[in-house]
Amino acid sequence: MKRSLVLAAICVCVGVGADRLMAGSPSEVDLDERNHLFYVGIGYGPTLLSTSADQREINGIEYTFDAEADDLGGLFYAGWWITEHVGIEVGTRNYGTVEVPFAFVNSHNSTSGEGDSEVSMRGHTLAALFGVEPVDGLQLVGRVGALTWKQSFESSFRTVGEPATTVDMDLSGTGPLVGLGGSYRFSPGWQVDLRYEYALLGDDRVQLVTLGFAYDFIGLWRDKGRRSRRPDRSLARYAYPIHARQVEF
Repeated sequence: MKRSLVLAAICVCVGVGADRLMAGSPSEVDLDERNHLFYVGIGYGPTLLSTSADQREINGIEYTFDAEADDLGGLFYAGWWITEHVGIEVGTRNYGTVEVPFAFVNSHNSTSGEGDSEVSMRGHTLAALFGVEPVDGLQLVGRVGALTWKQSFESSFRTVGEPATTVDMDLSGTGPLVGLGGSYRFSPGWQVDLRYEYALLGDDRVQLVTLGFAYDFIGLWRDKGRRSRRPDRSLARYAYPIHARQVEF
């Protein structure tokens, strides 16, 4: 949580600084032209972890557990629109920590009991972007990519007549990720971002819905002499009608 707040503060500070930098530039930037836009963003929202089966055998121990668990997670991302409709994005995901109760049967010593696991889930993503802008300021985006994930388990086993034991275990891998989302630009640089993502973590599935903010670094790496296709009205408020009159000598 502290790390997410720090990342959010960095985004805000960088964005405000960039707004001031661009405000002092004499060139206007066409907000409808998304070519070569670099952006960063952060989001926060609910996570749902589900599994394809409520029974699983690991190292000779058969587990029976709840099929779904939920928590709150967050993401940080950076991307680049290569063309108006195609881009690329990298990011990190923190899917939170869920608590999963279970029952177990140990085939090694014929013992059984119950317990619970705290499962922490994190990952890194690389995705291709496909976007359309049906109306000015509103963009719809699809994402297709991969998630490199890691699950950390801290499990407590309780057997009748025996002291509880704790076992730590990590699982990792790479799986597909798809997502849909929309963003609305409410200022020259800032936009509010709503996302839904679905990813596979081995036999598990994780879904993440986030609401956050992103900042587009519009025009920072463009030619300063390049003008917008829109007419420049920045001096319109200083323009006054001039009437010519004939002067006789």
